Amino acid sequence: MLPTATRITEKFDLFIQDYMRRVAHSEGMLQGISHHVMHEGKAWRLERPDGTTSESELESHGHEMTIKFDELPRFGFQQAMEKARELAVAMRNQAERMMIRTLETDLPESQQTQSNRPFDHETVFEALEKIQIDFDKGDDGASQLTMVVHPDMIPKLEKLSAEFEASEDLKRRHEDIMRRKKEEYREREARRRLVG
Repeated sequence: MLPTATRITEKFDLFIQDYMRRVAHSEGMLQGISHHVMHEGKAWRLERPDGTTSESELESHGHEMTIKFDELPRFGFQQAMEKARELAVAMRNQAERMMIRTLETDLPESQQTQSNRPFDHETVFEALEKIQIDFDKGDDGASQLTMVVHPDMIPKLEKLSAEFEASEDLKRRHEDIMRRKKEEYREREARRRLVG
């Protein structure tokens, strides 16, 4: 029996973990969302800009990978990478489902939802009015905005997007909202600097 190559095994483990992390955050809802992994604790708390808070219990994420005994003779680097990708995608899907469940629970409490009405430009403008947007240097704020919808909504969004692009009134209204949001951001930053 060959001795275990501990350092090589550790480096390969780190390589696989890094690869899985990149796969998990390369597409889907988690792409571009900053995140923090907690390895201990009982709960986490969400603090909103308006001062309200909500708490949720921590939820673990994990998935299982099975390699059949008869696959081992043909199991090489390529197969390991394929299994790692499958595992990363399964874990990403699990995290996305948890995020949606959390939003479905938390948003009604904060009254940040709109129900029983058609999804139109007015709905989008009302949502923009309700959220806090931060602006980095040279940023128009839009780079932070992400809309998560059911796949059945994509044709409706494409129609709304085409209408938006064709309407100067809708563009002007959007610019007015974003201008106000930028001013709100400047005021928040000025208060934060004065307090700090």
